[in-house]
Amino acid sequence: MYSEISAREGKIFHMSLSIAREHLTDVLVVGAGGAGLRAGIEIAEHGVGVLVVSKELLGAAHTCMAEGGLNVALTEVNPLNSPEIHLQDTLAGGAYLNRLSLARAVTYEAPDRVHDLERFGAIFDRAADGQITQRFSGKQTQPHTVFVGDYTGQAIMAALVDQARRLRVAVWTEHFVTTLFKTDGQIAGALVLDQHSGELTLVRARSVILCTGGGGRMYSVTTNAASNTADGYALALRLGVELVDMEMIQFHPTGMIIPRAMRGKLVTEGVRGEGGRLFNRGGERFMTRYNPDRLELAGRDEVARAIFMEVQEGRGTENGGVYLSVAHLPAEIIESRLPTMLEQFLSAGVDIRKQPMEIHPSMHHMMGGVRIDEWGACNLPGLFAAGEVTGGDHGGNRLGGNALASCQVMGKRAAISAAKFAAERLTAPQINPADVTSELIRLEHYLESPAETPIPPDVTHEALQKLMWEKVGIKRRASELVEALQGLDTLITQLQMGARAIDPSPAFNRRWVECLELGNMLTAATVVVYAALLREDSRGAHFRRDFPDPVSAWERRNIALRLDESGKITHQIVDQSSL
Repeated sequence: MYSEISAREGKIFHMSLSIAREHLTDVLVVGAGGAGLRAGIEIAEHGVGVLVVSKELLGAAHTCMAEGGLNVALTEVNPLNSPEIHLQDTLAGGAYLNRLSLARAVTYEAPDRVHDLERFGAIFDRAADGQITQRFSGKQTQPHTVFVGDYTGQAIMAALVDQARRLRVAVWTEHFVTTLFKTDGQIAGALVLDQHSGELTLVRARSVILCTGGGGRMYSVTTNAASNTADGYALALRLGVELVDMEMIQFHPTGMIIPRAMRGKLVTEGVRGEGGRLFNRGGERFMTRYNPDRLELAGRDEVARAIFMEVQEGRGTENGGVYLSVAHLPAEIIESRLPTMLEQFLSAGVDIRKQPMEIHPSMHHMMGGVRIDEWGACNLPGLFAAGEVTGGDHGGNRLGGNALASCQVMGKRAAISAAKFAAERLTAPQINPADVTSELIRLEHYLESPAETPIPPDVTHEALQKLMWEKVGIKRRASELVEALQGLDTLITQLQMGARAIDPSPAFNRRWVECLELGNMLTAATVVVYAALLREDSRGAHFRRDFPDPVSAWERRNIALRLDESGKITHQIVDQSSL
């Protein structure tokens, strides 16, 4: 069906790559984290055919690294709380850039999704009376956060994996989606690479749900798992799908700074939720100067910028950080509610029961992503999305704990939408052979030897990470963003001209996959910088040194971007009042 003889640059050449098999499914879910597994479970419970494709081992998604908890208004636990209060906190935290219908869906349905998780086997921490315990996280007016110690993400993933297995959800692990296809203006399927054998499967799907997570690995200092390589943003952009809020990058205030091997590793917001205090080198509790009302529980953007300023103005530690201490808390509180943090720092030679932690902000979460409605639909019929790959529910800044809530609510909602779309699509989707051939050519490019010395992808990746950390960080300015765009152009050329897998065999070829991931990160990074340069305003997680105050013209306005048919970035300004 797919010819191995193709034309490129006016020459005839023979492709070594070919399609090993085809597979037809009703719904394809790309990603097996909190959102992807929740979607797969929902589809299976409705008796619809589903295939979940995961680039990692099952249960090893980045969701496991979510430590602080899940936000939900449980009125049976706290009569003073309500979904409406949770919604208002979410909107305020998001600088009112949230898509209201989407934020409302997440906050109002979170209680039911927490009950689902307990039904699946995730048991949240409880008080002596048996009620679920809740604690404060940043910028909350009521304690919304439920948790399982400080390893909530692991507990949730374990429950989702168990439920998926009970329902016999089909999951292909260690498979990588290289591209998505559309036919006649609708989603049609994907090309899937088996990372072990190197075989390629053409998956035809009546609908697709993107649940690929974020892109933290674009930055040199990040809390993100190695798998967070911006794949979903690039897959969507290549289809002409709109992204929104891509300039909104959240830097978690507290990441480890030493030892170097653990630099950027998350220090959960649960530490501050339990009463952790921040001090500079001189022993001053400096948040009293930045936000005397909320102190350490101010918004993540505020706390991260405060730490940044303390270091910039010479009040940081010798290693360029500040101190976070829970030594004033009873040891049993630390041992029972922060066991992962205790173990994490003990392995670095620090006993947090007696000594302060040395920390610095670390790139943590992307608020932007695929522009979806409250049912997970985007501007391409048949394509849906949920989780960190989407934009809209968090607005300009995410409340800690809202990501896990969003994954569960929108994973279910996108599944309902995708299952309905698949059921109404009467004919099986067909994929244009020319599109498949074009993708095979792209994949083989990274297996070929370039004219000059090949460049291992990790060299280009490290340059990308350094560029993004130094030029597109916590505080930005136009001149640096322009330099970042120029640097990205150079790295894109380097990828195309020199970055190669070195080994020409597709089997067990990690460097080949790294070339593809690198291409995805460079695509997403370019859009991030483009949006950051457009927004001449400081709002939410986006801070411009050259526009340090909020600009009224940008109030409740978002930037939506897409690639046109020539690959050029286009944008429109979206007024939230119209949503």
